[in-house]
Amino acid sequence: PSPYESLSIALLEGWNHGRPAIVNGRCDVLRGQVRRAEGGLYYTTSREFEEAVRLVLERPDIAARLGAGGESYVEAEYRWPLVLHRIETLLATVFGGIFLALSGVVAVETISRKLFNISLQSADELGGYALAVGSTIAFSLALIGRNHIRVDVFHERFPRAIQAALNWLAIV
Repeated sequence: PSPYESLSIALLEGWNHGRPAIVNGRCDVLRGQVRRAEGGLYYTTSREFEEAVRLVLERPDIAARLGAGGESYVEAEYRWPLVLHRIETLLATVFGGIFLALSGVVAVETISRKLFNISLQSADELGGYALAVGSTIAFSLALIGRNHIRVDVFHERFPRAIQAALNWLAIV
């Protein structure tokens, strides 16, 4: 294996099935993953590679312990709910940052207009972009977190066919 690997899907898949890993020790990323997971061995020479393979084959207890460590690491770091939570947190942070920056631009625009009679000329345009990007992020967050709502004041009073059509339209 190359010493220039990034996060290896093959490594994660092996760990997902409880298999120990043997990775190139000259690859900082994989060596770091194996160390953090306690899920395998790493080598830097062909002799070390042979010894690692022999150890895993001849000592199933060690292989099982390493495989279990890797599987636990995948469970703790890469399961879909955790990844979604990290994405939600990142998007919420970006969303907040956009509107915090927009607040600063509007404040500077207002002060410069009132005190110096100078307009930045771009605050409105930046506000529109911030609203568009922020709305996209907010809608994405609502969809991912299943936080979107629907007002059912009239919905329940419609016939089932119209309710179904409205539900389909809402999805689209």
